[in-house]
Amino acid sequence: MNNLVTVVIPTYKRPNQLKRAIDSCLSQTYSNVEIIVVDDNSPETEYRKTTKEIMRLYNNENIKYIQHDKNRNGSAARNTGLANANGKYITFVDDDDILYQEKLAKQVTILDHSDIQIGGVTCGYEYLRNDVRCKVNYPIKSGNMQKDIFLIEWATGSSSAPLYKTEAMRRINGYDENFTRLQDWEMLIRFFELYSMEMIDEVLIAVDKDDRQNEYNIQRIIDMDRLYIDKYKDIIHRYGSEYADEVTRTQHLFIAVKAYKVGKPNIALNYTSKASAIKSLTLKERSVFLLYMIYSILPFKVFLSNVFGKIIEHIKFKKI
Repeated sequence: MNNLVTVVIPTYKRPNQLKRAIDSCLSQTYSNVEIIVVDDNSPETEYRKTTKEIMRLYNNENIKYIQHDKNRNGSAARNTGLANANGKYITFVDDDDILYQEKLAKQVTILDHSDIQIGGVTCGYEYLRNDVRCKVNYPIKSGNMQKDIFLIEWATGSSSAPLYKTEAMRRINGYDENFTRLQDWEMLIRFFELYSMEMIDEVLIAVDKDDRQNEYNIQRIIDMDRLYIDKYKDIIHRYGSEYADEVTRTQHLFIAVKAYKVGKPNIALNYTSKASAIKSLTLKERSVFLLYMIYSILPFKVFLSNVFGKIIEHIKFKKI
């Protein structure tokens, strides 16, 4: 079998990285691929102009270029790609990520021989800083990881890692466009209500950590986290009150880490205190937050991030 694979690449404010992402898709050993680039830049911006110039470089009937009439958000861009997909399988590739050559071939092999309960297959990934590997990570296990997602103990690591059955993504209605952040977590909760995920214990993508133009603001993270937890409170409580407390604590720690990373130590301390009120911080967690606190108050953050990036990426309070 040689089933068509649709690669959706939403792009926003990263035209310089886009070409590398497209080229990595064109370099796959699996050749039956269509690429849909969804331009979510506002039409009047330089980003849109530059993106259009890059897309003119490709005279390939297997590449579609779709332009939004306004900036709609990443979830909407992924849904635009899903709506226009012809492939039996589909993957959503971030515009600054790199697919290694065997990724699609290995994942298609898994899905071609999977049963109806399997909706997708993911893989290991690595983080790059200045083109140097700073972290390697793998999904912890295959199966149904809904409980693990709430506790941030399992994740795809990047939108680019999984290859899904297109019918599965359409059955769950794709991404919730109310979510401008945490959209992958939100989607996967619904995905695991119906399907399981296989995994390949091998690094098949690279996530570029150098370009962070599209980084979050902390208030948006807080708002999206509240929306996420509120939307799925019934599912969370399905697993018991003790589990629900642990989810709340984990999400507080998640916000604290994000706040430290964007230089908001007061917000970070507030959410660390909230987490501690549920359960005291472990020694490892205390050590990690001390590191983040020091990082948040020091100057030259770009320099520190490059020099100490490997340490920062490896020392986490959770497994992912």
